[in-house]
Amino acid sequence: MAIPSCPGWGLQLWSEDPWGGEDISSPTIVSINPECGSVDVSTTTPIVIKVCNPGCSGLGIDCIRIYVNGVLIYNGTGLTLGTLDNGFTAPCAENCSEVTYETDPVTGTFCFTFNICCLPFACSSTVTLAATFCTPSGKEVTIADCSFNTRLCSSIQNIEIIDSRHIVVRFSNRLLPNPNINKALYDPAAWTVMPVSGAFLAGASVQVRNVLVEKSFLPKTVILETSPLTRGAMYEVVGSPSILDIYKQPLRNEGKSVLIGRKTKIDNMLSKLPRMYKQKINSNIEDDNKLISIWQILAAIGIEDERKGGDY
Repeated sequence: MAIPSCPGWGLQLWSEDPWGGEDISSPTIVSINPECGSVDVSTTTPIVIKVCNPGCSGLGIDCIRIYVNGVLIYNGTGLTLGTLDNGFTAPCAENCSEVTYETDPVTGTFCFTFNICCLPFACSSTVTLAATFCTPSGKEVTIADCSFNTRLCSSIQNIEIIDSRHIVVRFSNRLLPNPNINKALYDPAAWTVMPVSGAFLAGASVQVRNVLVEKSFLPKTVILETSPLTRGAMYEVVGSPSILDIYKQPLRNEGKSVLIGRKTKIDNMLSKLPRMYKQKINSNIEDDNKLISIWQILAAIGIEDERKGGDY
């Protein structure tokens, strides 16, 4: 069967062979995976590029250049079909990096598929991809302005004070909820609330007494029950790297977990609760050192709501 895209009988240019026909087709980028603009991509994902030439002369090898993050990771200079895998260089010369090729028996379309395995990319980073491919007759196609973003690092996204004894911690990624796999998430000893400089007063040390984990399939929020924060002092909340997100990434400290101890509306509402609501940590301490549970906070909110807008 004749190949429709060939204007002559052979593979050479008209000027080089009387039976030749010039390849008038440029190569085509058939697919790029991950797609340009993708987000939340695994840090270990391979990059797969498929490029084809629908013309007669196949694809050139010497001209192939592939760049990842501006680094030349594939150079086709001097290679042949039998040595294509030799073109990979660090940091993408891993064992799974390979080049395969095929020809469609009906259309004559010739294709290269590049499976590019690199060292793990950094989380929360942008990976850029650029490349050049050509035919033996000089027709070129390039990949430019192509990038994708890797999944977010596991970190504390923000924190918020509820009252002088409760801090909400929100994460960038959802967490593994299984306490057998992610024990540190539920362990008060895996959390530190430490005084840092930068506020009006020096803070006293704070003990984390309990960790309330959001009851959902993949939690993203916890509440820390602590000993009292010093009003006017600055604190930083730090979780253990043993706390894992759903990708089993360790928790990182990115400096987004600092707050100033202060009296909140919840503190004011709690002070109005009858004494029957107030629970001592033990029987040997003063009345002003109480541990208030999250349920008592909800009770305080409910009572305040009734005062302001409920039926009388």
